[in-house]
Amino acid sequence: EEEQRERVVSLLRDGAARVQSALLRAVAEEAKEDPFAKVKVMIQELIERLLKEAASEASHKGWCDQEVASAEQQRTYAAEAIKELNGQLATLEGRQDKLTLFLQDVNRELLEINDTLSNSSSLRDQEKARNNQTITDAKEGKKAVEQAYTMLQKYYAKAASDTALAQTGADPAPAAPAAPDAGFDGAYQGAQGAQTGVMGMLELIMADFDEAVAATEKAEKQAAQDFIELETTLGASRAEKQVAQEQRQKALVEADTEHDAAWTKFDAEQKKLDGALTQYLALKPACFDSGMSAEERRLQREEEMDALKQALCILDQHGASGVQC
Repeated sequence: EEEQRERVVSLLRDGAARVQSALLRAVAEEAKEDPFAKVKVMIQELIERLLKEAASEASHKGWCDQEVASAEQQRTYAAEAIKELNGQLATLEGRQDKLTLFLQDVNRELLEINDTLSNSSSLRDQEKARNNQTITDAKEGKKAVEQAYTMLQKYYAKAASDTALAQTGADPAPAAPAAPDAGFDGAYQGAQGAQTGVMGMLELIMADFDEAVAATEKAEKQAAQDFIELETTLGASRAEKQVAQEQRQKALVEADTEHDAAWTKFDAEQKKLDGALTQYLALKPACFDSGMSAEERRLQREEEMDALKQALCILDQHGASGVQC
C-alpha cells in the first residue's frame, strides 16, 4: 500500500512539475496522508470536474471565436470603408478648392468687364457730348461768317454800283442813307481791291468750319462704331463667363452636397469602427487575458486528466494483481 501511495504521489508531483499544475500538486499532498478510498473519490470528482470544464471551455471558446471574428470583421469592413471614403473626401475637397478658385477668378473677370463697360460708356458719353458741341459750335461759327459774308457781298455790290453811277453821271438811287464821312471827297468805292482778299478769307474760314464739322462727324461715327464693337466683344465675353460661372456654381453646390454625404458616411463608419474596437477590447478579459491561451489550457487539462487517471489506476491495483498502469 505504501509503495502504491508513493507511486501515486511521485506520479502526481512529476505531472504537477511538468505542466505547472497547482491541481496535481494539491492532490499529491492529499494522497500522502488520506486513505485510498478518499483519495480515489477525490480523483474521480476531479476528473469529472475537468471533463465539465473542458465542455464549458469548448462552448466558451466557440462563443469567443464567434464574437472575436464578428468584431474583427466589423473592424475590417469599417476600416476599408473609411479608407475609401477618405479618398472620396480628398477628391471632393480638391474639386471644391478648384471650383472655388475658378469662381473667384471668373467673378473678378466679370467685375473687370463691368467696370470697363461702365468706364467706356461714361467716356463715350463725354466724347459724344464734346463732338456734338464741336459740331454745333462749328455750324454756328459758319453761320455767323456766312452772315458777315453776305453783308460784305451786299456792301461791295452796292459800292460797285455807286461807282458805276458816278462814272456815267446818273442820279444815284435814293433811299440809301448818307455814309459816314470817310475823310476824303468824292464817292467811296468800298476798297474794291481788298474785296477778293477779305471774301476769300471768309470763304476759307467757312470751309474750315465745314471741314471741322465733317471731321468731327466722321470721328464721332468711328468712335460710336468702335464703342459698339467694344460693347459687343465685352458683352459676348461677359455672357460666356456668366454661363461658366453658373455651371461652376452648380458644380460647386453638387460637390458640396456629395462632400456632406461622404462626410456623413465617414462619420457613420468611424462610429462602426469605434464600436468594433470597443467590442474587441471588451472581449479581451474573457477571451485573451486568462493567463494562457485556450490551447495551452487544453493541453494542461489533458495532462492533468492523464495523471489523475494513472493515479486512479494505481490505486485501483490495491489488492489486485496483473493490472498494468
